Amino acid sequence: MSYPKCSIGLRWAVCLVLAVVGSASVAAPAGNLFAAEVPISERTQDAQKAAMRQALAVVMVKVSGSRSIARQANAQLILDDAQGFVQQYRYTPNNTLLVAFDGRKLQADMRTAGLPVWGADRPATLVWLAIDRGDGERQLMSAADQGEIRTEIETLAAARGIPLVWPLYDSTDRAQVEVADVWGGFTDNIVEASRRYGTEAVLVARMSQGASGSLYGTWALNLEGEADNWRGNFENSINRLADFYAQRLAVSAADGPATRVPMTISNLTSATAYAEAINTVQKLSAVERIDVVQVMGDRVVLELSLRGDANQVSRALGLSRSLRPDPDSAGTLAYRFGR
Repeated sequence: MSYPKCSIGLRWAVCLVLAVVGSASVAAPAGNLFAAEVPISERTQDAQKAAMRQALAVVMVKVSGSRSIARQANAQLILDDAQGFVQQYRYTPNNTLLVAFDGRKLQADMRTAGLPVWGADRPATLVWLAIDRGDGERQLMSAADQGEIRTEIETLAAARGIPLVWPLYDSTDRAQVEVADVWGGFTDNIVEASRRYGTEAVLVARMSQGASGSLYGTWALNLEGEADNWRGNFENSINRLADFYAQRLAVSAADGPATRVPMTISNLTSATAYAEAINTVQKLSAVERIDVVQVMGDRVVLELSLRGDANQVSRALGLSRSLRPDPDSAGTLAYRFGR
């Protein structure tokens, strides 16, 4: 990431924002993207080596967005050198090995190998989940629930690097949404109630318990301008959600030098707006570097160095709640800040 010197031509707000953003590390929003915990049968060198390879395979699924990444030939060389990526590890009382890898080195090597890389641009998804166990009472999962179902869902989501948010279902939520709304798919009430959480996506699901005791049902994903619907259990539904995001956000680096394209963002009326806009662009997997070219009033002109192309940036920003295409500009990457 490159930033210009803060001259008279740049607002002090931009200089302050870039200094803060440039010095901040990017944290994985759904746990640690570069760590995994795997079972280990014995504390021998061979068992440890095998467990580290298995842990790296788990991490590469999160980082690539692909469940089949380990089967790709280019991934095998990276997996064979799993110990070379290890930053730290420890055994747990549960006969598992917790391994943390060097994320920067791993992503760089995956890009060099032509493998897809999905960075920190992972949409937070608010989950409205209604469950019918056949006893005549339907339950709506909330942030206060700590049972097996929520644990199962969050474990599945963490394995794909997907951050989930659960509704508080407090008096504010109850005034807008009833269990019947979720069960009946009355999305207008749900979307309105979801605004307070500020997530990029809203996932509405209703699950029924079948004769076998397993839960199965319908799922509806609502994004800004996009939607998807399917039927499934928890595992295949969370994987479908992750695949939906990864298809839009994971990037395979193209051969040759980075593509440089201009980008404008308008309606930046405060330092907070500058910070959020720059941070949104910085997190995109397709963006390798940002240079600020010019600031004019509430508009900033950027030059992006891309690992992919401008279409990948547009596709990724289609999931953003803060940057929308600017109808008053004819530029390829012209956006307006605002929620």
